[in-house]
Amino acid sequence: MSALNEDAIEQNLIELLINQGYHYFHRSSLVPNSDNPQRVELDSVVLENHFKSSLEKLNPDLPDTALMETYQQVLSLGS
Repeated sequence: MSALNEDAIEQNLIELLINQGYHYFHRSSLVPNSDNPQRVELDSVVLENHFKSSLEKLNPDLPDTALMETYQQVLSLGS
């Protein structure tokens, strides 16, 4: 029986999500100064560009002001 620790749980979850069609990128490949920067800051939780485009895609009938307000509210939750 293998040890059940944080890394084992994380690796199992990553494998499960990949098998369901999700793309996986290691954190180090998404940092601001990497080849594929996705985060504004190293400790950013929300991938802002993806979040903004998803909001627009999922809510095509909302006015831009409502989308921007929602976007700002979510980003400020941790403040």
